Amino acid sequence: MFVKKHTRVAIDWPTIPGTAALLTDDGRYLLHLRSANKPIWRPGHWALLGGNTEKGESCDEAIARELDEEIGLVIPDLTAFVTLDTLDVSGAFKGRVRVYQGTLNTPAHEIELREGIQLRWTRIEEIDEMTTDPGAAAVLHAHHHHANQPSERQEATLPVVEVREPRDHRSRSIIGAHLVLIRDGAILLGKRHPDSALAPSTWHLLAVH
Repeated sequence: MFVKKHTRVAIDWPTIPGTAALLTDDGRYLLHLRSANKPIWRPGHWALLGGNTEKGESCDEAIARELDEEIGLVIPDLTAFVTLDTLDVSGAFKGRVRVYQGTLNTPAHEIELREGIQLRWTRIEEIDEMTTDPGAAAVLHAHHHHANQPSERQEATLPVVEVREPRDHRSRSIIGAHLVLIRDGAILLGKRHPDSALAPSTWHLLAVH
Protein backbone atom coordinates (compact mmCIF):
# COMPACT_ATOMS: atom_id res chain seq x y z
CA MET A 1 0.00 0.00 0.00
CA PHE A 2 2.89 2.36 0.73
CA VAL A 3 5.64 0.61 -1.25
CA LYS A 4 6.52 1.38 -4.84
CA LYS A 5 9.20 -0.35 -6.90
CA HIS A 6 10.65 2.87 -8.25
CA THR A 7 10.20 6.52 -7.39
CA ARG A 8 8.48 8.84 -9.86
CA VAL A 9 8.96 12.12 -8.08
CA ALA A 10 10.94 14.89 -9.73
CA ILE A 11 14.01 15.72 -7.65
CA ASP A 12 15.77 19.07 -7.72
CA TRP A 13 19.33 18.07 -6.82
CA PRO A 14 21.48 18.56 -4.88
CA THR A 15 19.77 17.21 -1.79
CA ILE A 16 21.25 15.90 1.45
CA PRO A 17 20.14 12.29 1.93
CA GLY A 18 19.15 11.19 5.39
CA THR A 19 19.46 7.83 7.11
CA ALA A 20 17.27 6.02 9.62
CA ALA A 21 17.46 2.74 11.52
CA LEU A 22 14.48 0.43 11.87
CA LEU A 23 15.50 -1.74 14.83
CA THR A 24 13.37 -4.72 15.79
CA ASP A 25 13.07 -7.11 18.72
CA ASP A 26 10.43 -9.85 18.89
CA GLY A 27 8.02 -8.02 16.58
CA ARG A 28 8.53 -4.64 18.26
CA TYR A 29 10.13 -1.49 16.87
CA LEU A 30 12.48 0.89 18.67
CA LEU A 31 11.13 4.44 18.49
CA HIS A 32 12.76 7.63 19.68
CA LEU A 33 10.79 10.54 21.17
CA ARG A 34 12.33 13.69 19.72
CA SER A 35 12.81 16.88 21.72
CA ALA A 36 9.67 19.01 21.62
CA ASN A 37 11.05 22.54 21.92
CA LYS A 38 13.96 22.59 19.48
CA PRO A 39 14.07 23.74 15.83
CA ILE A 40 14.45 20.18 14.53
CA TRP A 41 12.65 17.81 12.20
CA ARG A 42 9.40 16.55 13.74
CA PRO A 43 9.78 17.98 17.26
CA GLY A 44 7.81 16.07 19.88
CA HIS A 45 7.21 13.08 17.58
CA TRP A 46 8.11 9.43 17.91
CA ALA A 47 10.51 8.61 15.08
CA LEU A 48 13.28 6.28 13.96
CA LEU A 49 16.84 6.90 15.05
CA GLY A 50 19.11 8.45 12.42
CA GLY A 51 20.06 11.70 10.74
CA ASN A 52 21.57 13.38 7.70
CA THR A 53 24.77 12.37 5.96
CA GLU A 54 27.75 14.67 6.28
CA LYS A 55 29.98 15.89 3.45
CA GLY A 56 31.88 13.01 1.84
CA GLU A 57 30.03 10.42 3.92
CA SER A 58 28.15 7.43 2.54
CA CYS A 59 24.75 6.42 3.90
CA ASP A 60 26.31 3.30 5.44
CA GLU A 61 28.86 5.45 7.27
CA ALA A 62 26.23 7.99 8.29
CA ILE A 63 23.84 5.54 9.94
CA ALA A 64 26.70 3.92 11.89
CA ARG A 65 27.83 7.35 13.10
CA GLU A 66 24.29 8.47 14.00
CA LEU A 67 23.60 5.34 16.05
CA ASP A 68 26.88 5.81 17.90
CA GLU A 69 26.02 9.46 18.61
CA GLU A 70 22.42 8.81 19.66
CA ILE A 71 22.59 5.53 21.58
CA GLY A 72 26.30 4.60 21.70
CA LEU A 73 25.80 1.23 20.01
CA VAL A 74 27.04 -0.65 16.94
CA ILE A 75 24.36 -2.72 15.18
CA PRO A 76 26.29 -5.39 13.23
CA ASP A 77 23.45 -6.73 11.07
CA LEU A 78 22.24 -3.44 9.54
CA THR A 79 21.07 -3.83 5.93
CA ALA A 80 19.33 -1.36 3.62
CA PHE A 81 15.56 -1.90 3.67
CA VAL A 82 13.75 0.86 1.75
CA THR A 83 14.13 4.39 0.48
CA LEU A 84 11.72 6.84 2.12
CA ASP A 85 10.71 9.81 -0.04
CA THR A 86 8.83 12.68 1.59
CA LEU A 87 6.64 14.89 -0.60
CA ASP A 88 5.16 18.22 0.37
CA VAL A 89 1.41 18.86 0.38
CA SER A 90 1.51 19.65 -3.36
CA GLY A 91 3.30 16.40 -4.22
CA ALA A 92 6.73 17.98 -4.84
CA PHE A 93 9.82 16.17 -3.58
CA LYS A 94 11.02 17.33 -0.16
CA GLY A 95 13.51 14.82 1.22
CA ARG A 96 14.96 11.33 0.90
CA VAL A 97 16.03 8.90 3.61
CA ARG A 98 17.66 5.49 3.29
CA VAL A 99 16.16 3.23 5.95
CA TYR A 100 18.22 0.36 7.35
CA GLN A 101 16.87 -2.60 9.29
CA GLY A 102 18.59 -4.50 12.07
CA THR A 103 17.97 -6.26 15.38
CA LEU A 104 18.63 -5.15 18.93
CA ASN A 105 17.77 -7.25 21.99
CA THR A 106 18.19 -4.69 24.75
CA PRO A 107 15.48 -3.25 27.04
CA ALA A 108 14.84 0.42 26.28
CA HIS A 109 15.76 1.54 29.81
CA GLU A 110 19.19 -0.08 29.45
CA ILE A 111 20.06 1.86 26.28
CA GLU A 112 21.99 5.08 26.86
CA LEU A 113 19.96 7.76 25.10
CA ARG A 114 22.22 10.69 24.22
CA GLU A 115 19.79 12.78 22.17
CA GLY A 116 16.06 13.35 22.56
CA ILE A 117 13.74 12.42 25.39
CA GLN A 118 12.90 8.73 25.48
CA LEU A 119 13.23 5.34 23.75
CA ARG A 120 10.36 2.88 23.51
CA TRP A 121 9.85 -0.59 22.08
CA THR A 122 6.54 -0.32 20.24
CA ARG A 123 4.19 -2.79 18.57
CA ILE A 124 2.70 -2.02 15.18
CA GLU A 125 -0.85 -1.71 16.53
CA GLU A 126 0.27 1.14 18.83
CA ILE A 127 1.78 3.29 16.07
CA ASP A 128 -1.39 5.05 14.97
CA GLU A 129 -2.34 5.88 18.58
CA MET A 130 0.91 7.82 19.12
CA THR A 131 2.21 11.13 17.80
CA THR A 132 4.39 9.37 15.24
CA ASP A 133 6.38 10.86 12.39
CA PRO A 134 4.32 10.03 9.26
CA GLY A 135 7.40 8.76 7.44
CA ALA A 136 8.35 6.45 10.29
CA ALA A 137 4.76 5.17 10.51
CA ALA A 138 4.71 4.42 6.77
CA VAL A 139 8.02 2.54 6.98
CA LEU A 140 6.89 0.49 9.98
CA HIS A 141 3.64 -0.50 8.29
CA ALA A 142 5.59 -1.44 5.15
CA HIS A 143 8.00 -3.55 7.21
CA HIS A 144 5.17 -5.26 9.07
CA HIS A 145 3.44 -6.04 5.76
CA HIS A 146 6.72 -7.32 4.27
CA ALA A 147 7.43 -9.52 7.31
CA ASN A 148 4.09 -11.27 6.88
CA GLN A 149 4.53 -11.97 3.15
CA PRO A 150 6.43 -14.83 1.48
CA SER A 151 10.04 -13.90 0.78
CA GLU A 152 10.73 -12.57 -2.70
CA ARG A 153 13.81 -12.34 -4.86
CA GLN A 154 16.06 -9.47 -3.82
CA GLU A 155 15.70 -6.49 -6.16
CA ALA A 156 18.75 -4.61 -7.43
CA THR A 157 17.21 -1.33 -6.28
CA LEU A 158 15.53 -0.61 -2.97
CA PRO A 159 11.75 -0.33 -2.87
CA VAL A 160 10.50 3.20 -2.30
CA VAL A 161 8.08 4.22 0.44
CA GLU A 162 6.39 7.53 -0.38
CA VAL A 163 4.71 9.71 2.23
CA ARG A 164 3.10 13.10 1.76
CA GLU A 165 3.52 15.82 4.36
CA PRO A 166 0.32 16.42 6.36
CA ARG A 167 -1.11 19.89 6.33
CA ASP A 168 0.03 21.72 9.44
CA HIS A 169 -3.09 23.33 10.84
CA ARG A 170 -0.98 25.22 13.35
CA SER A 171 0.49 27.30 10.54
CA ARG A 172 -2.91 28.78 9.71
CA SER A 173 -3.67 32.14 11.26
CA ILE A 174 -7.17 32.02 12.72
CA ILE A 175 -8.53 35.40 13.79
CA GLY A 176 -11.33 35.33 16.31
CA ALA A 177 -13.47 37.99 17.92
CA HIS A 178 -15.36 38.01 21.21
CA LEU A 179 -18.36 40.19 21.90
CA VAL A 180 -18.63 41.47 25.46
CA LEU A 181 -22.11 42.81 26.23
CA ILE A 182 -22.64 44.36 29.66
CA ARG A 183 -25.89 45.62 31.15
CA ASP A 184 -26.34 46.78 34.73
CA GLY A 185 -23.00 45.19 35.62
CA ALA A 186 -23.96 41.77 34.20
CA ILE A 187 -22.18 40.13 31.24
CA LEU A 188 -24.16 38.27 28.59
CA LEU A 189 -22.95 34.68 28.15
CA GLY A 190 -24.05 31.96 25.77
CA LYS A 191 -24.18 28.22 26.44
CA ARG A 192 -22.64 25.96 23.81
CA HIS A 193 -24.67 23.16 22.27
CA PRO A 194 -24.02 19.71 23.80
CA ASP A 195 -22.81 18.49 20.37
CA SER A 196 -20.37 21.36 19.85
CA ALA A 197 -16.85 20.27 18.84
CA LEU A 198 -15.35 22.90 21.14
CA ALA A 199 -16.21 23.02 24.85
CA PRO A 200 -19.73 21.53 24.60
CA SER A 201 -22.34 22.52 27.20
CA THR A 202 -20.17 25.32 28.60
CA TRP A 203 -20.95 29.01 29.07
CA HIS A 204 -18.84 31.44 27.07
CA LEU A 205 -18.61 34.91 25.58
CA LEU A 206 -20.27 35.34 22.22
CA ALA A 207 -17.56 34.71 19.63
CA VAL A 208 -16.83 34.18 15.97
CA HIS A 209 -13.80 33.09 13.89
